[in-house]
Amino acid sequence: AKLKEALKAKTDSEKHSEEIANHKQGLKIKDNSKEMLDLYSKCNEELKCSICDELFIEPMALGCGHVYCSHCLKQWEVNCGNCFGKFNCPNCREPILQFNKSLHLENLISSVVNGLSETLKKERENLVRERKAEESSAKEKLEAEKRQREHEQRQRNQRRRSRRARGG
Repeated sequence: AKLKEALKAKTDSEKHSEEIANHKQGLKIKDNSKEMLDLYSKCNEELKCSICDELFIEPMALGCGHVYCSHCLKQWEVNCGNCFGKFNCPNCREPILQFNKSLHLENLISSVVNGLSETLKKERENLVRERKAEESSAKEKLEAEKRQREHEQRQRNQRRRSRRARGG
């Protein structure tokens, strides 16, 4: 009987140890999940454009090292970039001489977005669509303004030629 009790106590103790080990393993998984959330949170902050406060859409790296969305950079150039006489970085005010598409960031963001819920993916797709529509609209507006200026220039030139032909 004592042997049976000793074996049962040992078995109970082993079960208890196993339960503790399983519990610890569960906690590690939860810790890892928290770490993953922290990682996503940090990535989210570092992969955001400081102009629009969204994950980069077509990230463009400047010579100074700062990165912005292509759309935001174009808007900055049109609205604010030449306020200092030159097209400058919105953050450090270094003159922008060139900018390049950041494929590494774009690929990283695509990977992060692929891990999001369907709702967040759709929100992102809608934002990208809106940006492209805005860019298309802005481009059409610029082209229309250019055509208008060219038309006005042709009219001025015609009037000058007419005056010269009349002698005056």
